[in-house]
Amino acid sequence: MSACCAAILTFVVVSWLLSSCLCEKGIVVSFIFQSPAGCPGELARESPVSEVVTSPSVISCSALCASSPDCQAITFDPDSRTCQLFPQSENCTGVKKAEEMMNYFVKEPQCQNGGTLQGRRCECPPGYIGQTCELGPMRDCFDYKMNGWLQSSGVHVIRPTDSVSFPVFCIAEGHVVFLRRLNNRVNFTRPWRDYRDGFGDISGSHWLGLEKMHILTSQDRVYQLRVQIALTNGTNIYTFYNNFTVRDGSQFYQFDFTVNAMANDCLSDLRRISFSTYDSDNDGDSSVNCASRHSGGWWFRGNTCSTCNPTGQLLQPANGLRTGVDSEVFWIKDLGDVVPFRIRFSLANM
Repeated sequence: MSACCAAILTFVVVSWLLSSCLCEKGIVVSFIFQSPAGCPGELARESPVSEVVTSPSVISCSALCASSPDCQAITFDPDSRTCQLFPQSENCTGVKKAEEMMNYFVKEPQCQNGGTLQGRRCECPPGYIGQTCELGPMRDCFDYKMNGWLQSSGVHVIRPTDSVSFPVFCIAEGHVVFLRRLNNRVNFTRPWRDYRDGFGDISGSHWLGLEKMHILTSQDRVYQLRVQIALTNGTNIYTFYNNFTVRDGSQFYQFDFTVNAMANDCLSDLRRISFSTYDSDNDGDSSVNCASRHSGGWWFRGNTCSTCNPTGQLLQPANGLRTGVDSEVFWIKDLGDVVPFRIRFSLANM
């Protein structure tokens, strides 16, 4: 048994109940081994055996099973010190009397961190993972990556604070996506409430939500904003902003970052500028409503509004050039009349 298990757990057999644990990378995974109700000392009929080993005690036998994800039940014969590992448990269905002193135990996880046992599996609370919900909370996508639970891009639930959890789209590198434009199926001409709370298809085109972005970037973690613009010809353009943060709603979700000298930089002119939507005009110029003009919520500034409009109408013209309407998606800095075909904003741990 590993040192961390020995330090905090002991093996106890009380009324056919056996507790065991598996410790990996300093994390304890706990299981209960118990005889199914109503049939102590009985053995499942014709259950396949995955392994037969010699073990000094039922405790050691249970530890072997605890360390194997495929093991679901054990028998132990104290006379011959024979330990049998079973890949499934019959739960007292079709059982026969075992040989005298033969013990049959079914493996059940001891759910942690508020997890609940459903059948023989733990149903974990949002932001916790593992056989017994032992891993977590997952504060962002990078936590899933570091724990080996992010093999490809997809939707996962993160828990930036103990009281707040929400689904995000994680890309395989461990980054949280907060803006994704793949096509024009999702309408981005939305009121303040939608931009605050988020909208769209989390696995497709979507806006994560300003409040979620604030909560995420307010953690004791440092993020880099990564902007990826895909053009019609297949070219991808990247821009990075270090130490990216979003302030709270009382400051209209202004963002800040460490200024980087780079090409395709649209955001430097918009640092510490309030967010605007068509029904909440905070661009600082009463003579114009930039959000209405450009058909999307964004950090607009004065009558010039912005040199980029990633939340406008994604027209995806075949020639890859601007059509000339104010409401379309554009990215003037260094692209001129060339328009984005797809857009992705993501947060990467630094």
